Amino acid sequence: DETISQLISQNENRATFKIVGSEATIINISDASNQIKQVWVTVPKVVLAPIELTVTPHVLPIRVGHEGTFKINSDLAPQVKIIPGKAVNVENLGGYIKVYAKARGEETITLTIGDWKVELKVICFAEGKADSSTIFDFHSAPGEGKVRLSWKLPSIQETPISGVIITMNGKELKRLGTGTTGFTVTGLKNGTEYKFGIKPVNGGAEVTSTCIPGAYVNTIVLWIGKNKAVVNGKETTIDSNSSVVPQIIGAGSTVIPFRFLAESFGAEVGWNGNLREVSFWTPSSFLKIYIGKTYGYMWDEQVSVNPAPNIVAGRTLIPLRAVSELLGADVAWDGREKKITIKYTRPWFGW
Repeated sequence: DETISQLISQNENRATFKIVGSEATIINISDASNQIKQVWVTVPKVVLAPIELTVTPHVLPIRVGHEGTFKINSDLAPQVKIIPGKAVNVENLGGYIKVYAKARGEETITLTIGDWKVELKVICFAEGKADSSTIFDFHSAPGEGKVRLSWKLPSIQETPISGVIITMNGKELKRLGTGTTGFTVTGLKNGTEYKFGIKPVNGGAEVTSTCIPGAYVNTIVLWIGKNKAVVNGKETTIDSNSSVVPQIIGAGSTVIPFRFLAESFGAEVGWNGNLREVSFWTPSSFLKIYIGKTYGYMWDEQVSVNPAPNIVAGRTLIPLRAVSELLGADVAWDGREKKITIKYTRPWFGW
């Protein structure tokens, strides 16, 4: 009955039928000797709802240069959207999503079918750990009249890097091969800020770092309740907001604006608003602490930070002694003058 089923194609011993009705029909099948067999087909009046969109896994770590897959459970092909799409290539193969990790970083893949939406996370890692840094880990360390630059190229490169260009204050300074991971710039003036950059010879984004050459040992003197300090013999203002001064809280702990302390040490500073995290980077230390929490991390090891950092008048205040000692400094207290002296020997003096 062709109102119920229609023959679509026939190829030797395979026949394909399309069911077009919702009743019942008999399909006759005959072999070479004209032996006829009958197949009874019943088609109920049922409309199957699509299977809800589910995907496994939800988080997929992939080593750079390798592939991974997300398995899709749905009878409809999903729409795929990747944000921002710089670290991975994605191929939608219907029943699964194939992902190739081409650079370090984290990506979000969004799958949608109608009203269903699933967000997937891809972590592209190299050298055995997750890493969301840029193509270079580029840092500058000050010395007496010089700056040491250091960087790291990605272990897997989508376009092979043939060399790097070092710039200083926007002008090309040196071209180096890919076998070099450091360079010392000499003949610089202490106390002057320099901006250094590095980029691939064959094109790509430039990564920059600023640095001020200076003495190996920093001495910082400040007073409770005063918005001034003496750094290496030079008087300076702690903060442009005069109400933000070193102060004693709780059981005798001194707090101070984190940016002033970090910059006095010559450390690079960072702020992650989502995590409410402030960070300090030197060639030997990477300290992360958190607003309202009495712990932090030196590299990956948890450390105590007491009292907890806090935000006052739009400034992040941190415990002076706890953070200074975690970064390797010595702290002395003069109760008569309410004076604090910090001596910080820069850990990179030996290069």
